[in-house]
Amino acid sequence: MRVNWIILSDPLDDPPHYGGPLVLHYIAKKLLELGDRVMMNHPFYDGVEEFDQKVLQKINISEWILVVSENDFRLEMYSFKTVRLILYKPKDINRYKLDELLFQYGKSFTLGSKIENSLSIKPIVLNLNFWKDLSLERSELPIILIKKGFSNVNFETKKGRIIDDIVKMNSSREDIDFELLKVFNKHKKFITYDNETFFSMQAALCGIISIVIPDGRLSEEEWRNANPSRKWGIAYGDTEEQINFALNTRDKLRDFLEEEVIRSEKEIEFFRNQVVLNFKNDQEI
Repeated sequence: MRVNWIILSDPLDDPPHYGGPLVLHYIAKKLLELGDRVMMNHPFYDGVEEFDQKVLQKINISEWILVVSENDFRLEMYSFKTVRLILYKPKDINRYKLDELLFQYGKSFTLGSKIENSLSIKPIVLNLNFWKDLSLERSELPIILIKKGFSNVNFETKKGRIIDDIVKMNSSREDIDFELLKVFNKHKKFITYDNETFFSMQAALCGIISIVIPDGRLSEEEWRNANPSRKWGIAYGDTEEQINFALNTRDKLRDFLEEEVIRSEKEIEFFRNQVVLNFKNDQEI
């Protein structure tokens, strides 16, 4: 059975480079490969159709599944069969409709809430052959990523090179990845204040000491268990004990991610099957 999907994603830049938008576009690509029809308000991959208000007025809503992220309520006045993906911090869980199907990307953003036991998918968008140690001479000056992190640290006086400008470059994802690959291989230490960024894993794969500065929201155990990809190769805090742990478990991180990439191919099939099962008693989809 062919399923019709509308996936809403507003990337901060074009094309989608990281975070939630990257996951949403990856899902769209995989659904296309499964033979479905997909529309997005910011299409990127070939085959994804453009969705806008003109299209909205022409379609039969009962024939489409709407996929939105955690804080997107733009089409809540329409009677779509809705799937909500929790890819970041939910701002207003009480606005979620009872008939929405919830999926989360690990439990980092839902732990302790009434939706923490929602279904979960964790597709990995990663080229393991790209992110690697190039055996270059490394600088003692640390590189720092703030991104969505927060801290009382005065970033202007913190010694290190802030690389948020690279992440936010108005360029292709490939160009950004090449720049990150270079800096991850030219410095000894990577520090991020964003507790959820996937760059901490990419950095570790490149041989740099990858450190996440805790934001106080989760304990180390909660943080690592919320996303299994964090269990190895990353220091949770800039301490000697954590750095030694990260260095001694790098190989386990790569081995784990190799298994995750294979598993990810099946994640979207699981997602699709659960959606079809959930809405099977509704009108044809």
